[in-house]
Amino acid sequence: MANPRKSPEQPSRRTLDVPAEAPAGEGPALRMSRKDYEAALRPLHVELVKLQRWVVHRGAGDHSLRGL
Repeated sequence: MANPRKSPEQPSRRTLDVPAEAPAGEGPALRMSRKDYEAALRPLHVELVKLQRWVVHRGAGDHSLRGL
């Protein structure tokens, strides 16, 4: 028996219909696998932690950014 929750006409949740004439960088983004997402997220998280530590080291307040 076929799965009643997903009809064959519905596209997969992992893909979107993108017209062939859509210019690169425009239109809806395609979904990433969880593994690819986490691999891309890790270096961004490292940079965020570095930035947070730098802000704490510099001190809080509007005056802390003077002289940059």
